[in-house]
Amino acid sequence: MASWISRALTRLAAQPATPPASPLSDAELRAVVDAGKRLISEGNFDRARATLKDAVLANPYSADALAHYGIAAYLGGDAAEAKLPLSQAVRIDPDHLLGQKFLAAVCGTLGDFEGSEAAAAQALRLAPRDHEVLNLYGTACMQRFRVDDAARCFGTAVEVAPGDVTALINIEQLSTRTLRDRSLLETTPKVAVARTQMINRLRAALRRRQLDSVGVRNLLLLLGGGRDTFAAAIDVAREAANREDMSKELADQIASISGFCGDLPNLLKFRRLAADLEPNLPMVQAYSAYASLVNGYGEWRDCWRKIRQDEHNANQGIYAREVPAWTGQRIGGKKILVYQEQGIGDAILALRLIPMLARRGLAFDLWVVPALASLAGSVKGYENLIGSIARPDARTLGCKYASTLFGLISALDVDHAELIKNPTVLVPAPDRMAAAKTRLRSLPGRRIGLAYGGNPDRRDDWFRAVPPSALKPLAALDRISWVSLVVDNRPDKAEVIRMFRMEDPMAEAKDFEDTAAIVSGLDAVIAIDSSVAHLSCSLGKPVWVLVPPMLDWRWQIGNDTRPWWPSATLLRSTSMGQWDSVIEELATQVRSWL
Repeated sequence: MASWISRALTRLAAQPATPPASPLSDAELRAVVDAGKRLISEGNFDRARATLKDAVLANPYSADALAHYGIAAYLGGDAAEAKLPLSQAVRIDPDHLLGQKFLAAVCGTLGDFEGSEAAAAQALRLAPRDHEVLNLYGTACMQRFRVDDAARCFGTAVEVAPGDVTALINIEQLSTRTLRDRSLLETTPKVAVARTQMINRLRAALRRRQLDSVGVRNLLLLLGGGRDTFAAAIDVAREAANREDMSKELADQIASISGFCGDLPNLLKFRRLAADLEPNLPMVQAYSAYASLVNGYGEWRDCWRKIRQDEHNANQGIYAREVPAWTGQRIGGKKILVYQEQGIGDAILALRLIPMLARRGLAFDLWVVPALASLAGSVKGYENLIGSIARPDARTLGCKYASTLFGLISALDVDHAELIKNPTVLVPAPDRMAAAKTRLRSLPGRRIGLAYGGNPDRRDDWFRAVPPSALKPLAALDRISWVSLVVDNRPDKAEVIRMFRMEDPMAEAKDFEDTAAIVSGLDAVIAIDSSVAHLSCSLGKPVWVLVPPMLDWRWQIGNDTRPWWPSATLLRSTSMGQWDSVIEELATQVRSWL
């Protein structure tokens, strides 16, 4: 029935048709629509659709009938069926608030983020203080990476309805997606107050055993986002692991916290459980594949194939969709756009695939962000290198296909042994290397670069960066000239520079090629999990990499702690934000290396 309704509405949209000979009267139409509304409110969505069918077909220009048919379809789990009647409803009556709200939700579900934003904007015009509308518009902005607009919407939604958890959860998700500390996304002090009150309310309900799986998942999200509450999140996750009412959302959250703590068995268990509960959700499948990759090399090819397929389907705002994805198929003499889809560190790791692609005799252009562009130029094989803030449309470059950098692993069917034998080799320009070496040449002893922290505004800075107090055993070592590799303006940077009597050339570094030139003049590097660590490894330097307990395929696969970089030595903390024992071990290793 549902698909038949859509075909009928499609014909009406394509070619105006004469309504049936006996349309429902206004009174009859109101009665049928009201009956449909009652059924929707009772949760009987199939009966609501059946009831509204006659109203839609007999009165195809009734915005209210169309909107509620679409609402019933969406709430019944058929977002694809819901889009057309909702679209026609708001075309007939742009001021139909429910139609605009649900159209925004439907478009978001289907990955049409532009359509979601447009409908949510119309709903916001009609109801600027409606917290549901504010959350819809904020979510659409988040999907399109308009971070500040999203944060403002969520903050206003908290002001309007401080007791509604939705906006608080959306702020957590915005923080996770952007890696910004959530305090920087709070546009009003009321957000922190509302979060504390919500956490207390949810924890009280949990103690009374009155919290369902949705509530537990929300509690974990709110607790897991802060340093002061993360330990409580671990306790709640352990208790929730045995719940019988497990949902995909709760399993995902337990898996996430397990991964942060280094608990591989539970990471695997709950990622796979989430994938089994929702087999048709692409990102859930991708997360499961990443967990399997951390576990070892046994499913290497299958993992990367799933990651390529599922991330491409899930992250439609990031991935090129104007041309088909290149997945290894024969394409004749047609050209591919290869583009950076992750951060700079990941891009450096994946640039080793560019010469491999060139050896296959395929024509391609390469796009990376401007900060990496000049250094990426030392990797050969592409026809054109594009360095711009926004990824270009592949069609404007004459490219008929597109692939992400990491998508090449699956497309080229590259096994791990080949990747490790062909690491990325980056070479800064000779004039830049000469300038850096001139500056560093006079430094006595061994020259060691130190990147103890990164962007202090990141969500994970509290467990990613090493505090100055923990660094003292390193500062006490003799016969070393320390060189700062921290580019960010951290509040503790001046203290660390004084402690180590450190040379700081990073103030003059304009891009990653300048950083590479500085690293090329060093004897070794100590770095947290960061782009500096990957860059230093790509230059062949001995690198001690300091990582939190969090499980990450970039630095460990199975028991292999050098899965990508032969010159890396991994030192892992055993507890989030605790570095004392790690730095003591590092000092011992550096002393032996000297």
